[in-house]
Amino acid sequence: MKLPPKQSDLWRLADKLHLYGEEWDEEEQKAIAGMNINVKGLPLPLEQASVEEQLMLLGYAKTEEEAQLIAYGGKMKTRNKDEKPQLYSALDPEEDERAKKAMEEMSDAMMQLQEAVAAAHTDPSVLKVINQTRDFFLYGIQPKRGLDDVDKLMTRKRTLIEHCGNMTGHFIFHGGVSSELMCALRIHIMNESETNVMCPMQDGAFWAEEKKCDGGVGDGQGFNWTLPVSVFNENKTIDALLNTVHELQKGYKTTIEEDENLLELSTNSKIQRSVIVARKREKELLLSVENYLDDRRENLLNLPHQIEAIEEQEKERKRLAIEHEAWKKKVAEEESKPKPVMTLPVNLGKGNRPNFTVHEGEDLEQAALLFAQTHGLTDKGLKSIVKSARKRIQKQPKLMFFTKIILAEGLAAGIRVMEGENVTEVIQRFCALHDLTKQQTNLTIHSVRSKYEKRVNRSILLSFPVTVPDGRSINIDIRQGEQHDLVTHFQDLGLAMKLNIDVMQIANVAFQRLKKVLVQLPIALPQRRPLTLNVREGDDPKELVEAFCELYGLPLESAPQILTPVLRGIYPEAIVVPYDPNKNYTASDVNDKLSGN
Repeated sequence: MKLPPKQSDLWRLADKLHLYGEEWDEEEQKAIAGMNINVKGLPLPLEQASVEEQLMLLGYAKTEEEAQLIAYGGKMKTRNKDEKPQLYSALDPEEDERAKKAMEEMSDAMMQLQEAVAAAHTDPSVLKVINQTRDFFLYGIQPKRGLDDVDKLMTRKRTLIEHCGNMTGHFIFHGGVSSELMCALRIHIMNESETNVMCPMQDGAFWAEEKKCDGGVGDGQGFNWTLPVSVFNENKTIDALLNTVHELQKGYKTTIEEDENLLELSTNSKIQRSVIVARKREKELLLSVENYLDDRRENLLNLPHQIEAIEEQEKERKRLAIEHEAWKKKVAEEESKPKPVMTLPVNLGKGNRPNFTVHEGEDLEQAALLFAQTHGLTDKGLKSIVKSARKRIQKQPKLMFFTKIILAEGLAAGIRVMEGENVTEVIQRFCALHDLTKQQTNLTIHSVRSKYEKRVNRSILLSFPVTVPDGRSINIDIRQGEQHDLVTHFQDLGLAMKLNIDVMQIANVAFQRLKKVLVQLPIALPQRRPLTLNVREGDDPKELVEAFCELYGLPLESAPQILTPVLRGIYPEAIVVPYDPNKNYTASDVNDKLSGN
């Protein structure tokens, strides 16, 4: 492909020669980087790839500057573009073996640059790196330490070429070429303009396991590895294959006709005949592929090229993305405003009719007192407003679900779903309020919906109404599994419903109304805070343990292991057969155990 040398390779060579002085010394770099990251944990030694380059490839940083901030705690010192670079004398190659090798590699890089220039590249990324390399050799401009533009272009091509299978699928056959080989060649030949359509650059850190194209392949649509990309690309692909076929054909000293004549001779030994037959078949194979490619070129305009369709898909995707961003902004504005619990017009006389409004989380009586003081109302007027306001508060729909969500920056937020609401729409509005990415939104929708469906299917242990300070009367359900940590349960409720409540008081009320606790079993969860499993009168041990595992994210296979000490606590006078870690317990095993079979 005759690409210019990598900028990071040039930087490493310059560093080995100390062209920019001691400030870029490799040992010093390791020491500085070691203060912020574990250099030994990077996949490659610094002699092969700089810290910045590796951090960008691993997806920790989007730019060279971000990588330097991670590695060194700040941006590395860069020289002013207007200042003439100060270069130092290179180390003596006769005294330093590393310097000698670096000089040889520097000569190879110069030759590589000349070949790249002679190749007459037109891709903007390649031209940019050619100019950066030229500036290094001519003017001593310091090379980039992270990924250069060609690296980023090639990495996007790598995303596409993953669809083309491995080398075992890259072959020719009589009268054709494998789809996998055609796919790989199309991508190698693909110019930058085509790559930008087939695999647009994605925002965020440059590369990671989940890193894909922005749209196109990234959305599971767009690039079809079995179809031609464009007329230009397919023509270049056919050229590349034909050139290879012609070079292979030049390697034979005889023609197919001459081989046929040789096979007519009776003087050939068996081995000679087998060699001629094999050689003749190879030529026939190459000729059939040549004819196939010639026919394909003649039919080039009739092939189903995909780039035009993908361009239209991308335009539509980007249009929808702009609409979605506008929707997110609108929803964020709506959701960030406090929701009114009730609004009461108050007639103060002389045409003065201000509205008395109470929002979620406010104290109705405190809000009424402030309103009365503002408008000079008497105590009787204050009581009348409070009484009228309470009557005006509408009955609240049943609370079906709520949970706490910890955002990426560590902040806690609550989400709730009332009866009759669309669960997915509620989650999408929550994600819009907190400006979550598409991927974060999809993960949140999946997780919250799963938790919602599990909760509504668990049995209700206790239900009671609570009148909160803003005047709303909320019916609270305690479902199976939630009784083990009532304080956290009501903290999450207060966060999701924007309630200013005494969590300990309401948790104690719920605790007293639940049935008597028979057994308390401490549960130590890996990498989590300790919990206590409470077994109460009338509990079904199997349902209790399974709900506990489900709520706190333990695999259901752990249920029999927890069930054994629960049964021992319930039946202290009995012999309980212990859990067998070598047996895979099923639901029928647990039922048999509970029934004494």
